[in-house]
Amino acid sequence: MPFAKKASYLIVILTLITVCILFPAACSKPQPLPTPNVSIAKDALSWEEIEGATGYVVLVNDIEYPVEEETTFSLKLLINVGEYSISVKAVGDGDKRLDSAYSDPVSYTVAGQSETIALSAPVNVRVENGYLVYNAVANASTYSIYVNGSLAQQTNLTSWRITTGEDGSYTIYVVANGVGSFRNSPPSATINVEMGDGSV
Repeated sequence: MPFAKKASYLIVILTLITVCILFPAACSKPQPLPTPNVSIAKDALSWEEIEGATGYVVLVNDIEYPVEEETTFSLKLLINVGEYSISVKAVGDGDKRLDSAYSDPVSYTVAGQSETIALSAPVNVRVENGYLVYNAVANASTYSIYVNGSLAQQTNLTSWRITTGEDGSYTIYVVANGVGSFRNSPPSATINVEMGDGSV
């Protein structure tokens, strides 16, 4: 090989060595970005900003959700009941920085509404000696008595002294109130009561 050609190769090699010494990043292979650390608070997934990231990808079970600039992801978007495994990776530019590995997964559960049982409506609603009387309802905590559509009394008894304050015709029904795994009953059958001289 002629001396001039050898010299040219030598110059190229020396130049590359010099560039690599002065600018190591120019000679190194692209490195992956750091892996985000994720956490969940108040129905939101969050992570710290990763320097050099062009965006992020949130992996929910097997579905990827790209996130451009934010470092949060609303978990209220997950509406189906069940448990979710969620991870995040930082996205590199593909040139100087590669994508990070996915973070360790965190779990998030979307719970369904608790199933409740409706109480039975009170039956045998009647008037006896000036009292409204009805049969007890299993698992009822209290009873709400409605007169002409308005709540007149709430009681834990199965009788109520009828007091309306004015003479006239009144429509009365009763609702059994539930707590915990029991919800309120439908209204009972209505009864019509005639008040005169302040009494039935």
